[in-house]
Amino acid sequence: MNSLSYSGIERDIMIFENASDRIDTSINLNTLIYNQSLRDAETRVFSENGTYDDLESLYIEATKTNKKVQKGIFIRIAEWFEKFFRTVMDKVTTFLTGSARRNQNELVDYDPSLDDVNKDAKGILGKLKEVTNAIGKVAFGGLLWKFILFATPIFVRVYAGRKIVKLARKSADMKISDVKGTWGKLQSGISDFCKAWLGDEVPEDKGDNSNLSFFGKLKKWIGGMGKMIMRFVAGALKTVALGNYEGDVIDKGDVKKAPKEDGNKDNSSGGEETKPAETKDVPKTTTPKEDTK
Repeated sequence: MNSLSYSGIERDIMIFENASDRIDTSINLNTLIYNQSLRDAETRVFSENGTYDDLESLYIEATKTNKKVQKGIFIRIAEWFEKFFRTVMDKVTTFLTGSARRNQNELVDYDPSLDDVNKDAKGILGKLKEVTNAIGKVAFGGLLWKFILFATPIFVRVYAGRKIVKLARKSADMKISDVKGTWGKLQSGISDFCKAWLGDEVPEDKGDNSNLSFFGKLKKWIGGMGKMIMRFVAGALKTVALGNYEGDVIDKGDVKKAPKEDGNKDNSSGGEETKPAETKDVPKTTTPKEDTK
């Protein structure tokens, strides 16, 4: 029986994506449960000829219950952030350590999309710091709303489609180091926000899950960008380990594959060989007709 197997990087990505989806499911379920509790409160008051004070009391009770659930979900989001950032940072550090031992002037592949991701991450970091400093203050609600307006277009931005370029290893590594630095600061920024948020008992959230949903979207964006970074450095790390580049990537849709170790040869045309083959003391003028199938 064939077993399902994934490379180390894809296995990590799959585990984090599943954990993220489980959190999103919890947010959605809690929203449904909270909305139903409000509807139940209204039905109870009207069926029992209650007063507006009775309805308000039931609303407050439902909101308090929902806030407790929100806090538990947010703790899970904070833990997910911590583990995911640590994994991304470890992958990038491993790559940079190996790359530093190589010829710094050789040309290597670099994905310019990482520059776009890095720029957006710096923007989010700046807004996040403003919101964190305002937690528990009157200005918090307004700053959080501005943060949401700023970040929402970024969350749906598509980074694919940029052509892979060739850079000197030193230049490419400097760019990746900058990405690492930004993500390290973003990790600290989100950690600080989570601590402040949890310490303030989910401030100004109106009792619903709107703010929680927003940070669920932030988690989704960071997950997608982190996945992109990990896949890039994983591919680059492979070439560092091999000591050469297996293909000259000109465009994402145009990849020249490396020759297979046991590749089939077809020399029946008698033309020049396009791929290197193992030498077996056979003169170049010899035509191996017996090998042609």
